[in-house]
Amino acid sequence: MTRDDLLKKDSVGRIAPRLLFGVPFLEQGVQAGPNTLLADDELRGYVSLDEMMVMNLREPIMVEVSGDSMEGEGIYDGSLIIGERSNTFNNGDVVIIEFEGGGRSVKYFRKDPRGKIRFESANPRYKPLYPSEQEGVLVIGKVKWVINKK
Repeated sequence: MTRDDLLKKDSVGRIAPRLLFGVPFLEQGVQAGPNTLLADDELRGYVSLDEMMVMNLREPIMVEVSGDSMEGEGIYDGSLIIGERSNTFNNGDVVIIEFEGGGRSVKYFRKDPRGKIRFESANPRYKPLYPSEQEGVLVIGKVKWVINKK
């Protein structure tokens, strides 16, 4: 296998890995309601998870979650989250925050009409965090994907 077999240039000229392993993407979806029989599927194609989840992000980051504060958002203890470093955030974005003294967390970004920022959990057992209460809180990115194992 040569370098040309492993690498290619993407649409903006960055060197990227070629699809070495693709996940089959079936034409027919699945039912999440009452038990129903689905017709035999035809293969729609293959999906490269690295291209779908990471290659289109400018500055991707991945961290493992510890704790239960975002369970209501489907982010559990042991989840892997893939985010993108960013400087702009919208109300309701799920963001990765970093504390000046060390440590990171994942929370909802909230900004009230007066401009006051707070970070909220998806678990009602936890109170919001206000940056004035936590010195040196830095929002480092937006969560783009959550990976959970069953």
